Order: sequence, then C-alpha cells, then structure tokens
Amino acid sequence: MSAGDQKGVKKKIVIFVTPLIHYSVIKGAEILDMGHHKWKTCTDCSHSHIFLGLENGSGINMLPMNSRGEMDPQVLELAIRKKYQQGFRRFMVIPTVGTTVLGSVDPINLLAKSLNMIHKDYSDALMYMHVDASFGGFTVPFLNPEHGLGFDINSPYLMSMALDADKMGHMPYPAGIFLCRKNMQSYIGRDVQYVRGNHDDTISGSRSALAPLLAWYYYQNIGIQGHTKYVQKCITLRDDLASMLSSRFSPEQVDFFPYSSYTNFLPLEIKLKDGKIPEDLIENGTLSPYHLRVDHFPSDPGNVVSCPRFVYKICIMPHHTTSHLKRFVEDLAIVFN
Repeated sequence: MSAGDQKGVKKKIVIFVTPLIHYSVIKGAEILDMGHHKWKTCTDCSHSHIFLGLENGSGINMLPMNSRGEMDPQVLELAIRKKYQQGFRRFMVIPTVGTTVLGSVDPINLLAKSLNMIHKDYSDALMYMHVDASFGGFTVPFLNPEHGLGFDINSPYLMSMALDADKMGHMPYPAGIFLCRKNMQSYIGRDVQYVRGNHDDTISGSRSALAPLLAWYYYQNIGIQGHTKYVQKCITLRDDLASMLSSRFSPEQVDFFPYSSYTNFLPLEIKLKDGKIPEDLIENGTLSPYHLRVDHFPSDPGNVVSCPRFVYKICIMPHHTTSHLKRFVEDLAIVFN
C-alpha cells in the first residue's frame, strides 16, 4: 500500500453493526457519503440477504452474531484489530437495544469494555459508539435498571443515543429523542439571524414542541413507577401468549426465536412448507385483522450471509387483553388446517 493509499484509509470510517441493525443506519451512512451499500439476491434461496460492503473495507461492516441475535464483544474486538492492521483508524460501533426483528438487546457494557481494551493497545484509534435504543430505551431501563444502556455506563466512547417515545413512551408520532455528550451539537449549530436569541443545533430545524410538552406532563403524573407498571403489563401478556402458543401448537408447528426478557417482542417461526404464511390468509382471510410482518434472521447467526429463516414478530402493547391473545392463537391455527 502506497503512502497516499495509507493516508486515505486512515481517513475512512468503519461502521460496525449486526444484520439486525435498523435500515436508517445504512440510510444515514449513504446520506453522509460514507458508502453506498447494496444487497445481493442469493442464488440458493432467491432472497436479497447478501450484504455487499465497500471494496476498500470502510462504511458498513456486518458482524456475526451470537445465537440470540446480539453483537458479540469478542467478535467486535477482533474485527477492529483486523481493520487497524489494514490501516484504518476511525471506528464507529452502533449496537441496538431492542432490534426490530427479535427485540434482542446488544450488551452495551461489554462492548464498551472491548473498546477500552482496544484503546490501550491502539491509542491513535478514534472510536465512537452510538446506541440505537429506539424501542428498548423505554422498556429495558425500567425492567432491568442494572443492564447498562447509555451514559450510565460511563464509557468515554459512548457519545450518543437515539430513543423513540412514540413506541413505548406513550407519545404521539413523531417523538424521536437524540441524546449526546455535552457540546457535541455545537458542531452542527447555526445562529438564526431573523429570530432573536435563537440558535438551531438540530438537523431537522423547525419542529413541533407538542411531544416534549406531552412528555413532561405525562411523566410528571405517572413517574418511573407508573411507567414500569405499563411496561411490565406488556411483558406479562407476552409471556402469557408464549404459554398459549406452546399449549396449542407443537414445536414442529410454531417455535420461538430467542427473545429478550426486557422487550415486549415475541418472535415466532411458523413452520410451514416454505416458512411463510400464505398471503391470501393475511390479506383477505382469517388473519387479515392482524398486521403480520415477516422479517429475516440468518439460519447461522455466526454467518451473516447464511440463508434466512422467516421471523413473525408479535409486538404486545398494553391495550391488548388475554381475550385478544386467545383469539389470535385460535385464528393462527387455520394455517395448519
């Protein structure tokens, strides 16, 4: 590698994620011109699940996962060390707290410790961790306060977080929240000359104050204890549904993917001939009252390009009742008739 090439590689940013990362991360990388990534159709299963990274190795890099669909700290550490040997010096790690596929929660504490270990050996490496807690940010801290989610882990590399209050935070859509280290927003801040005393330090600029006002009012009323009960109700209903499904179906019919104890997801594998529920049952048939979304999960979590298994994600909310869940279980039985 020439001196010019080496210098160019040092300026590139390597972004480490798992295949369960939210699509907006890849979208953001492309908007910022950090790489234009593509998916390739697999010749074995005819699904577009093979991620094509950039030839020079920068941009989005998919990491193998453990069996629970979580980012593995040891895998991350080895991947960063390998990239460092290739000349890269700038690394971004984006773990997820509540993935949209399994509801899995990446081990933020352990990932941060891996970054600490790496920096002891490579002091010139620049590392930035952004936590996507868009879903789990309003469930995990209330069910497991000791988990370590964000700035409470006191890691110098955890720089920012994203949360969505319009999911489990009671707020109307949109109600996204961005948190970052003090003074970081000054990098994008601009004075607005025609509005006295106003300084715009957000990407979106003008926005509604409705969600923050409602949030202040709501949380002043229910507090931490009230929200904990709200979340726990969902988890209890989720566990009830799992018991109903286990009683009604055999593992050869309906099985569960690993799921977090702290997010209100129940990811199912419906074991039909091609792994998917017939569309006519969902669009116009017995299952049409339900929004059944199918996602992909690698058959081998340690191999990000392995052919996928189909995941039906059930998201339990507080307005659901036991009678709703029982009805769903009986309606689901139609797929095996």
